Amino acid sequence: MLRNMKKLVSLALVFALSASFCMPTLAAEQIKDPESIGTEKNSVISFKDYYKAIKAEYAKYHIKYECTSYDKNFVFTKKLLDQTLEDIEKNVSGLNYDATSHAFIDNVKLPQTTDEKSVNIESIIKPDVASENLNYPTDWTVKSPSNMGSANIRITINADVDIERGRFISMNSCTSRQYGPALNFKSWQQTGSDVKINSDRTWISGYVYGTLVIEYTEPNTGMKVTYTSDHGVYLGITPEAESY
Repeated sequence: MLRNMKKLVSLALVFALSASFCMPTLAAEQIKDPESIGTEKNSVISFKDYYKAIKAEYAKYHIKYECTSYDKNFVFTKKLLDQTLEDIEKNVSGLNYDATSHAFIDNVKLPQTTDEKSVNIESIIKPDVASENLNYPTDWTVKSPSNMGSANIRITINADVDIERGRFISMNSCTSRQYGPALNFKSWQQTGSDVKINSDRTWISGYVYGTLVIEYTEPNTGMKVTYTSDHGVYLGITPEAESY
C-alpha cells in the first residue's frame, strides 16, 4: 500500500512540473496575439465616443458630419476609431479651402478674370441696341472633401447680348442646380455669387457658392451619415460661348 501511495505522489509531481513548463508557453502565445487578451488598442468603446471623435475630426477640416442611424449591434473599438481618424486625414489633405469665402474651391481660376471696373448686375443700364436674351449653361463637377461623393452642378447665366458687336448688355440672373451624374448625392443649395461683367462687356466671370450634402451608409458600421461642405465654383463665359 505504501508503494502505491509513493506512485501517486510521483505522478502528482510529474503533472505539476508539466503544468509549470506549459504555462510560460501559453502566456508567450497570448502575448504574440494582442487581440486574444483584449489590449487597450482593441478595447471596446461606445458609439457615442466614436461618433463624437469622428464628428470633431471632420469639423477641423470644415466638413459637417452627421449620423442619422446606425447598427446598434455593431461593436465599436479603439482600433477602428484610430484607423478611421487616419483615413480622414489622408482623404482631406491638400484640399483647396479658402478661409476668406469659407468654401472649398472646386476648379482652377481661368486665365481671363474680372477686372477692377467690373459691373454689378444691379448697376447695369441697357444701351439702346437690338439685343437677344440668352442662357449660358456651364457644368462643373463638385466633389465632397470627404471623398465620399460628388455631383455635376450646372450653372446658368441669363444675359442680354448684343450679338452684332459681341458684347454683353446686361446679366439678369445666375442660378445653379444639380444636373447629370452624381455619386451619393443628397442636395445642393446655392448660397450666393459674385459673378460680374467686365468693363468692356466681353467677359462674365466670378464665383458661385453653394452647399453640397452627400449621404452614405458605411458598410462596416452600418452608420447612415451625411457630409456637408461649402463650395465656390469659378466660371467665365464670353458672348460667343455655347448658349440656348
